Amino acid sequence: MSIYITLFQSRYSMHAPLLVKTLLNNLFWNLFSLSPSNSILTSPPQDRHELQERLKSDHPVANQSCLLLLALTNYNINSKNLYRNAFIVCVCSL
Repeated sequence: MSIYITLFQSRYSMHAPLLVKTLLNNLFWNLFSLSPSNSILTSPPQDRHELQERLKSDHPVANQSCLLLLALTNYNINSKNLYRNAFIVCVCSL
């Protein structure tokens, strides 16, 4: 409960756009610049299970950033979610 209060109701919630932008930057930067020679981008996986395993092993920062973005943007879907709004704005501006 204290994590929810910290992220969604305290003064830190005003930094939602900055956190979302940082997580998206980590996701893309890790996928494109820290890719090993046999990465997800150069040799695509055959199925979703292989994608999941290779994302965990080859791109751990991208994986964690993606999971945190999913958790923040999908939490409390019935009320106003600052993280979801910031994510939509970031994606639309790309």
